[in-house]
Amino acid sequence: MPTTARSGRAVRQFVAVAYDVADDRRRARVAQILKDFGARVQKSVFECQVTADDRRMLEERLRRVIKPTCDLVRVYTLCGACRDRIRGVPEPAGAPPPVQF
Repeated sequence: MPTTARSGRAVRQFVAVAYDVADDRRRARVAQILKDFGARVQKSVFECQVTADDRRMLEERLRRVIKPTCDLVRVYTLCGACRDRIRGVPEPAGAPPPVQF
């Protein structure tokens, strides 16, 4: 996958990150890391717009915090068409719009 668009700008991916972290302190650290990369859309779900380098950095920072034996972090890459079909059920009043490319 190319890391830059023809314009010379870095290609951004839309990713959803969901987590289940057992310890309160680690959970807070995971949330803080994710806030550096995207927007919280549910208590344990963030939507992020990242370059390939950003994603590698995000995943490395998360690996340093979580305990793989009892924590789980899932990163879902969504294509543009998939992102456009994201819906809430029900759509919450005052919900932030999806992250735009």
